[in-house]
Amino acid sequence: MRPSFWNLPVKVFILLASVVCLSVPNSSFAASGGNGKTKLEVGSFNIQVFGESKFNKPFVRQTILSIISRYDIVFIQEIRDDQNKAIFALLKELNLATGRDYHALVSDRMGRGEMKEQYAYFFDSKLVKAVDSYVFKDTVDDFAREPYVARFSSLGREFTLAGIHVAPNDVRTELRALSKVHRDVTQRFKDNNLLIMGDFNADCVYYKPVEGFDFFDEPVKVLVHDDEDTTVSPASCAYDRVLGFGPFLKFVSDAKPFNFQEQFNYDLASAKLISDHYPVEFTIDALADYTSDEGVEPEADGVIPAVVLSPEPEVTPIVIPAEVVSTPQLCGLTPYLTPGGYCYSSFEDGKVRVPDSCCSY
Repeated sequence: MRPSFWNLPVKVFILLASVVCLSVPNSSFAASGGNGKTKLEVGSFNIQVFGESKFNKPFVRQTILSIISRYDIVFIQEIRDDQNKAIFALLKELNLATGRDYHALVSDRMGRGEMKEQYAYFFDSKLVKAVDSYVFKDTVDDFAREPYVARFSSLGREFTLAGIHVAPNDVRTELRALSKVHRDVTQRFKDNNLLIMGDFNADCVYYKPVEGFDFFDEPVKVLVHDDEDTTVSPASCAYDRVLGFGPFLKFVSDAKPFNFQEQFNYDLASAKLISDHYPVEFTIDALADYTSDEGVEPEADGVIPAVVLSPEPEVTPIVIPAEVVSTPQLCGLTPYLTPGGYCYSSFEDGKVRVPDSCCSY
């Protein structure tokens, strides 16, 4: 994976800010528009209750931007924003910060109860084109949140991603029902170059990995190994998974968690402000020749179309930050101001007073 935008040296930020006031593309995407790139970097990230409140915390927002700027395509889960503003604000900030031209596919809000969630795919439109997208039509209510399917094209070669956030109280039912999604995708697009990804809750108390993932009409490759840790916690659980199918798997790497706590030198409390999950990431060879298996005719129904949404044009000059994001020290999980103006926060052993600077996050 290339270094993220926010991890560039401080001196580089200061130099650029003193010379120009415009967007600066990642070095991999200079003038050529990405034509020299040979691998697509793909991520899947449960950002944990992402909405306006989370977006409006500078430390959290900038860390999320740092993470998702690593990817050419990223599948985002657990968007909870009934105003539908935060995800598009994040898209706008991502383009401002990186100088790239990310577009978004965003699902409708879904879920059985009052707690609705959305999915989103962010993708660099200079490298990847969205061919089609839809929410899987779940006629028998197998899923609390139906999978969100997106078909992409890069250098004329196509593949499909199907993303899901599996309900923790019904993991086995939902995992087995993914076979219907696999069948629907292969019928619709006439090939099986497919990756199913997301927070499966497929480990620890919710699911035993020894039960496997062999629920499909063809062999499946599990790209996130059982011994990986995708959780921001002292426990080690491989909740987040990627399942692969089709001939193009020979051009897809194994998936690994991106441990941003370790990478950014955060303490556990600070890392938990971002999410309770690490993203998982992998690469796809963009120059490979994906030889598809012979497909079958697609069914006429069973899909709900979605729309490609482009960000509004940005005319305001971009001011490049002169320093990287700092880590809040000893701020606990949820800093807050008391009526008396003191800053307190929650720790494992209770609530204690913390530095006033913690309440600025």
